[in-house]
Amino acid sequence: MEELGFIPFNMGDCSYICKKIISNDETNKYITGNCFDDFAVSWEGIFLHQAYHLFKSTEWDNYDERMNSIFYSYLESQTMQLEWIIFSLYHGQYDLVLRELRNIVESAFLFYRIDISSENCKKSGEDKFAFIESMKERSKFGRSVFAESGYSDWEKAYLEIYKPLCEYTHTVSSLIRNKETYPEYNGMLAPQYDEKQILRCLYFLQRVTVLETDMMKTIIEEIYNVEVGTYFSKIFDNILVPEP
Repeated sequence: MEELGFIPFNMGDCSYICKKIISNDETNKYITGNCFDDFAVSWEGIFLHQAYHLFKSTEWDNYDERMNSIFYSYLESQTMQLEWIIFSLYHGQYDLVLRELRNIVESAFLFYRIDISSENCKKSGEDKFAFIESMKERSKFGRSVFAESGYSDWEKAYLEIYKPLCEYTHTVSSLIRNKETYPEYNGMLAPQYDEKQILRCLYFLQRVTVLETDMMKTIIEEIYNVEVGTYFSKIFDNILVPEP
């Protein structure tokens, strides 16, 4: 176990946290009220299923292939990742949740950029991925991937979602600093119930999911010329989580 880098943890604490969240009406209402409790159903079964039906109205003769949206494909691949995020939240792994959300939103802007650009929007998925491979590395992450995305509210997403989430991303220097400051760092995990951290995770989870539904809506309307209307409204923002 130790050779593989697995660190033991207290399952009793995790079970306690899970039960505490479920029994707490304040936190649980944001989870169940915003369809966070079963992402396999809400994300793929409701949101992406609706998007797929909207794509059926597209005039595909004008594109190199049907269903060529790599942003849609990226969202599909997120389903189990979102399930893992809510599982981690229920078991007290708050930093893990916030790091995963940071990675999700950064990648979303990269795929959005390719789908929305006039240069690539009609290309096949294979050609779109080839274009990503040809891009300069600095354009694929950080502020550049937001600024060059073509999304109208990129700066708001960057400043209010991405930058705060970057605080939970470990760099080599931060790992070294933590080990020097806290000798017990990366020792046995001892998760704790922290309502403030739980609400912080839920706040950013809502911001990211609502942002991505809007990005999908924009692509469907502007690139595939299909009216979305209110299809995606009030799936993940039925009850607004207060800002931490």
